[in-house]
Amino acid sequence: MFWNYRFMRLDTDNIGKIVALQEVYYDDDGKPDGFCSAGKLYVEIDETIEEDEKKILEWLKKALLDAFDNPVLNPEDILGYKGDIK
Repeated sequence: MFWNYRFMRLDTDNIGKIVALQEVYYDDDGKPDGFCSAGKLYVEIDETIEEDEKKILEWLKKALLDAFDNPVLNPEDILGYKGDIK
């Protein structure tokens, strides 16, 4: 099992139709198996931000570029999706 960031089309109750950057989880065969409903990309930092800022920015850049390299998913593309995440 592994995960990465992917863009997903979602229909939310409070905003309407959106495209969001989501954590997507995969099964052992590499098929999308779940996704996080948070839809936010961030990295927690502490007082040593000056030392780690370059590493953090590189990680965020890689996560975003990886998402751009893959097709946008629909919730129905996720195995076992039952339409209950809004």
